[in-house]
Amino acid sequence: SISTLLGLVVVMLPICIKKYNFPKLIKEFNAYISLFIDYIILLILLIVINHHVKGNWFFGFALPICSISLVVLYVIVSIKFLKVNKFIKTSLILFICDIVLILSTTLLNRFISYKLNISDISSNNIFNANLIKWSSTQLISDNILLIVVLSILAVSIVFLVCGINKHIKNKKTNS
Repeated sequence: SISTLLGLVVVMLPICIKKYNFPKLIKEFNAYISLFIDYIILLILLIVINHHVKGNWFFGFALPICSISLVVLYVIVSIKFLKVNKFIKTSLILFICDIVLILSTTLLNRFISYKLNISDISSNNIFNANLIKWSSTQLISDNILLIVVLSILAVSIVFLVCGINKHIKNKKTNS
């Protein structure tokens, strides 16, 4: 089935490209190629599901979300080509993931409710968090989301400071 193929390709394709004798260009862009093939198989799986359930959500819903996710993953993978140390790269990846978390939780539920014409979908929002009040399920969700976002941001800042410190030390030893 297509879902089994997707699962196998996600795990095995990057390993196969790395292990076997492919041209250097393919090995260098292994992540991009693997993600794109995974994206195509995922779209085929979603088309089959959409057809099977006789839905009309593929083009207006699944395709935009999958495409935006692919772009975000390509941006994250592109960080490996930056000429900075690994601490700064890690900081950038964490920061991008934090932004994606904020946007996906605040905007995605609104997009889903708009596309499906549902008005009662509750949306997590860090801007509604109140760390003093933990009285409702929505407040608890918002508070936990805020804590996770702030934790990721703090770790990102720690990696950035370590990266800048390492960069400064390397400049002093090279000069």
